[in-house]
Order: sequence, then C-alpha cells, then structure tokens
Amino acid sequence: MKKKSINELAGTVKKPTIHKVDVSATEAGRIVKAARGVLVLANNDHQYQKGDLISFEAMEEGYMSLRDPFNPINDQLYKVNYVYSGRGVEQGYVVVSIEYYDGAEDEDGVENA
Repeated sequence: MKKKSINELAGTVKKPTIHKVDVSATEAGRIVKAARGVLVLANNDHQYQKGDLISFEAMEEGYMSLRDPFNPINDQLYKVNYVYSGRGVEQGYVVVSIEYYDGAEDEDGVENA
C-alpha cells in the first residue's frame, strides 16, 4: 500500500463549518458571561461536530424575528469542543460544549452553514 503525501492527506481533513444560530438575549447573556466551557442543549438540526464553529445572533426578547443589535454575542465565534447525544438526551437534541473562539487557529477554508 502506497503512503499518502501530506497534500493528499490535507484534502481528507474536514474543514470546520460555521453554524449561524439565533438565541434569545437572555441565553446570549449566559453564554457570554461563561465564555469558556459552556454546555448548551440544542436541537441537532445543524448536525454539530467537534471543531465546528457557531456564530450566535441575539434576538430581542419576545420578538425572535428582531435582532438585538447591541448584544455582545453578535459577530463572535464559539468553537464546538464536544457533542453528546446519548443516554438522558431526548432524540433529536444534543448537548454541545462550546468555548469562545478567538481565531488563533488556522481559519482557511471554513465553510458556512
């Protein structure tokens, strides 16, 4: 069996996806205050995977169609560290461990979801 070159292997590495997620201003505040190691119960309609990035957008309380323009969570990225969907979590949902992502890692080729 022939060994693959670095260039061939690089093409097989999954690039992180950026998920855009609307949250209430209250939930956004909880995430921003914790900033590190936050656990979030989420509908798994985004098919989150470790290494993916989440871009939250805070929405006005009671008006989930109106963006809260002054919320500090807007335009920030959070990295998915762990995704759990096993025992104790309702089907279709996952517990996602996230932390603030400062962009220090390589961002080339990030896909938007």
